Amino acid sequence: MLALGLLPLAGCDSDQDRDRDRIVNVDGDGYTEVDLVALDEWLRTIPNEPLSDAESAAILFAREEEKMDRDAFRIFDDQYALDAFTRMTESEQTHMSAVGLLIQKYGLTDPVTNDATGVFENQDILALYEDFIAQGNDSAAAALAAGAGMQELTIMDLADGLEVTDNRDVECVFENLQKGSRNHLRRLVRLLDNRNVDYVPTYLPQADFDAIVDSPMEQGTAC
Repeated sequence: MLALGLLPLAGCDSDQDRDRDRIVNVDGDGYTEVDLVALDEWLRTIPNEPLSDAESAAILFAREEEKMDRDAFRIFDDQYALDAFTRMTESEQTHMSAVGLLIQKYGLTDPVTNDATGVFENQDILALYEDFIAQGNDSAAAALAAGAGMQELTIMDLADGLEVTDNRDVECVFENLQKGSRNHLRRLVRLLDNRNVDYVPTYLPQADFDAIVDSPMEQGTAC
C-alpha cells in the first residue's frame, strides 16, 4: 500500500468557480460523480508530461482502490438494498473510470484486466477488500461503517499520490476524487448518525476526520 498522508481541505468555491464547468457533479446528499465526458475533453487539452515511477504507481494503485470501493458497495447493495449503496456504487464507478482515462492517456498497463467484482491484481488491495466485506457482513450499519473506512483510506492514499506528482492532469483527477471521497465519508457518517451509531475513524487522525465531517459538502470545479 502507498504510504499514507493528508492534504488540507480545499477552500470554498468562489462564485466564479461555481459558474465554470465542473469535473465532478455533487447532488444534495453529497453523492459525487465524475463527469467523464467533461474530464475526457479537458484531458485532451493538456499535454502529456513525463511520469515518474512513483506517479505511475500512484495512478495504478488509485485505479484498483477505486475499484475496491465500487465492488464493496456493490456487494453491500446486493445484501441490504439500501439506496445509499446503490448511489455509492454508481459514483465509485465514475471515480474508477476517471483514473482509467489517465491510464489511457499515458499508455499505462491497466491493472484491471478482469472487471469482475472482487478481482484485484494488487494483493494488498484484495486483502483490504476481503476485510471490508467481512466487516460489512454483520449488518447494514456495519456495512455503512466499512464504507466509511474505505473512504478514509482512499482520501489518505490519494493525498499520498498528490505528494509525488506535479502533473496538472494527475493532480486534477486526484484532487477531484479526494473531494468525492470526503463527500462520501460525510454522507456515510450522517447515515450512521441517523441510526444512532457513533462512527469512530479507523485510519484518519481524529482531528482530520472531524475537520472533514464538520464541514459542508464540497463542489467540484474545472481544473
